[in-house]
Amino acid sequence: MSSLKHEDVLMKVRNKLNETSVKLWLQPYYSDDTGSCEEEIKKIALNLSKELEVDVETVIAALKDLQTNAVEKLSAREKFQKTGVATLKVRVSANKRDAVNILTVEILLTENGRRLKEILAERLGTTSERLKVISGGRVLNDDTQLCSQSVKNGMQLMVLLLDGSDNKTQEVEKGESQLNSVKADVNLLSGQRNVDSSFYIQIADQSGKPLQLPKEEERALSVAMTLHEKGRAALKSEDYSLALVFFLEADKEFSHCNSTLLQSVDNYALLSLDIAWCYLCLKNVSQIPNATERLRKCEESFHKSYGTNLERLLVIKGATGNEAALFFRLHLIQAIVLYHEGKREEAARLLQRAEREYNVLKVDEDSMVNLMELGYSAYEARLALRATHGDVNRAVETIEQKHKEKKELQEKEKLERSLGLCKDGKQWVNIKAYHLLTTSMGFDPPLAAAALRLSNNATPLAVQMLQDQVDVVEEEVENYSSSRGCKKTVLKKLTDMGFDTKLAKFALKKCKWNPERAIEFLTQGTDFEDIASSSDEESSIAQAKRRREEAEAYKRISE
Repeated sequence: MSSLKHEDVLMKVRNKLNETSVKLWLQPYYSDDTGSCEEEIKKIALNLSKELEVDVETVIAALKDLQTNAVEKLSAREKFQKTGVATLKVRVSANKRDAVNILTVEILLTENGRRLKEILAERLGTTSERLKVISGGRVLNDDTQLCSQSVKNGMQLMVLLLDGSDNKTQEVEKGESQLNSVKADVNLLSGQRNVDSSFYIQIADQSGKPLQLPKEEERALSVAMTLHEKGRAALKSEDYSLALVFFLEADKEFSHCNSTLLQSVDNYALLSLDIAWCYLCLKNVSQIPNATERLRKCEESFHKSYGTNLERLLVIKGATGNEAALFFRLHLIQAIVLYHEGKREEAARLLQRAEREYNVLKVDEDSMVNLMELGYSAYEARLALRATHGDVNRAVETIEQKHKEKKELQEKEKLERSLGLCKDGKQWVNIKAYHLLTTSMGFDPPLAAAALRLSNNATPLAVQMLQDQVDVVEEEVENYSSSRGCKKTVLKKLTDMGFDTKLAKFALKKCKWNPERAIEFLTQGTDFEDIASSSDEESSIAQAKRRREEAEAYKRISE
């Protein structure tokens, strides 16, 4: 009998026993002196066999398993009370395995996570580096005591055996290094700009508008979302163990974010959906309680973001295709979880609902081909057809509208870069405020942009500066212009006067690209050649090294 079939029978039998308040560890079913009473067990089995429509021998085997587990739990509880030694049940999950091993481990809860992994590795004939132990939806920390990680006597844990059957050491090292590399790369790139002055990583809402977040929260969210994407890539490759590790690490990073932020976006809900799916793919029903809680939060988030029947989303976006697919996935996973909880009728209702949703989501292959022949990708064709319920003409309009919105966003970002960063170095000049000052109020565009940079987009302050501090604003215009397109002109002016190119550039940088001050600096009579050479060389090397590291990091997280 397969492990899933056995779990199914156990669940049915357990539910029936609970309904009738039968306690298999007490008399007449069990005695401390004689053990299990075969005759009484057979009596129950005969009755349950008829009710459940399962053969008697299978029911007897299930009853004995349940009885053994109950007796072992009582014994373990007594031992823990006397000695402090905890008994843990550990389910071993690995990719593409039909059988799931269940190990019993005895350990002091004052031991750390590493010691537990060493014991498990010895029992499984592998190395501890290949193992990830999960309790309550969290990967256990190697250096922290088990009791400090909410591990308790009698708990059932999950251990992931990372895939590495052909090249074990290489696979393990790859998984570990990937995890650490992603965190390091995102930390390096967070808040940094590339050579085009755009951010390597930027958090945006569903419309593509960048979100202004506190630095630490932005870093945590960037790491979480990147780890989530890496996990989804592993999920597509059916490497469920590695995917779950990435997902749980992403979950840990999300926990550093403000709860209000997590409630306002659907990223965390999608992560919860993926974690629950991994539990099921790994056939680990011991994590059903954690999956149930995650699915509950996921459903709440979806209803809040999209509406119970997607009505809110329909008003905002005018279409529901992609999000409808999320509801289908949610209901399918919920149905499977309910089935494993013994709630058959609820599971059946949700499965029927998921089936109806799936039929709505299916797209006509000929329509897909028609759109792809027009040059659209399979992905955008499928989404557009779902959003328009198969109407090809409306699908074309939907895709073109998306392209238009993307182009407008790119043009907006280009304009933002041309207007420059505010003095706080965190935000671009606000386009709406810029148009208000120029189009509506008639201020000169370069002056308006300069005032907004100086005021960090505080429009009332910018207006005040344009009226009362024109000289300050004009100086900002000059400085900004010199730092952009005029640099080459200013440098040429100094080299035409006979100054060495390297020395001229060094002096201009020192004097913030003010040519008069640079000339004065160069004519002081001091020998600047050695200073300029060493300083310029160090700066160039450091900058080049930094850019190379950033480019390599960006390439890794984009793969």
